[in-house]
Amino acid sequence: MATETKTQVLTVSAGEVLRAAKVLKKVVVAKRNSLPVLGKVRVSCVDGVVRFQATDLDVWATIVVAGDGVEGSEILVDLSTLESVAKAAGKSGSVAVAADSMRGGAMEVECRSDVELAEWPLFPKLVSAAPMTVVKADELAAVAVAATSDGARPVLCSVLVHDNGELAATDSYRLHWRDGVGESTRSEMVAIPAVKAILAAAGPLVCVYGPDAVEGGRHVVLESNGVTIVARNIEGIYPAYRNLIPSSTAGCVIVSGLAAALATLPKVKEVPVRLDFEAGTASIIEHFKAASTTKFVVESDGPVALTAFNSGFLADALKVVGGDSVLLGVVGPTKPMTISGDSAVNALIMPVRIA
Repeated sequence: MATETKTQVLTVSAGEVLRAAKVLKKVVVAKRNSLPVLGKVRVSCVDGVVRFQATDLDVWATIVVAGDGVEGSEILVDLSTLESVAKAAGKSGSVAVAADSMRGGAMEVECRSDVELAEWPLFPKLVSAAPMTVVKADELAAVAVAATSDGARPVLCSVLVHDNGELAATDSYRLHWRDGVGESTRSEMVAIPAVKAILAAAGPLVCVYGPDAVEGGRHVVLESNGVTIVARNIEGIYPAYRNLIPSSTAGCVIVSGLAAALATLPKVKEVPVRLDFEAGTASIIEHFKAASTTKFVVESDGPVALTAFNSGFLADALKVVGGDSVLLGVVGPTKPMTISGDSAVNALIMPVRIA
């Protein structure tokens, strides 16, 4: 009895599928969504390359990889199934996608889609344009840490990107920023979901394009390592964060070992940590008393006033600025503190009251 052969439509390296999946996971909408098509990934062969696409209608992701296939073929597949097949194939193997099945290594699964290609939403149309700026991916990631996840404040759920390379993000309690070169003449707010998606591309640099790169001019575009992310513009005015950054280094103190000292304290989320620069101690404050204390090294003369900060925010800031020895700008117990280290990214955190 002859067996039916399935027409092979696309063949892609399993390693490339897994790389694409890291990005698509940031975009693909859960199955409980009222639009089932948003839970799918569109796989197509155009101009001799294979494209993976997904969208939640706010962010659109396209990953271009090398592969073989029937020109013009298009298939909708489930992301989790695609990823499982790729893992079965191994990074050195390949994934074959047909109209009704996928195969990787010894694994073959049926994959008839419950939605039609005709339901697939239109992607924003890109037009030729020069990038507004190019930024380092690790610096973009470091700045994005300070953005809020509170959807009620969309402006703060973004990273502000300037054309001179300056970056900033704030949740109104802390600020992470990277200074640019020269004067800024324009800036765009990039939504955090889009930032997370492009960082998953694992490229060293990110090209940022303004609305002139998209037909209609209502989106921003990020490109890195074969991945293109298009995100809706965020309406609103970004806070004047520059007003918080001190213009001088008066009141600064150099300390070392602070990050390591904080790591020894109990992991209690968002509790205050009090810094005593005269004694060189950091203390977790619970019920207005020092519950745990650790030591760090004060390398220079500085302020003697006690000041306290959110322990999580302080740990995040020390991580992104880098270096064992950091410069703390401390004006007073009720003023924000700036933190600078080895990286180009700086931080500012607001104090908390402990009495």
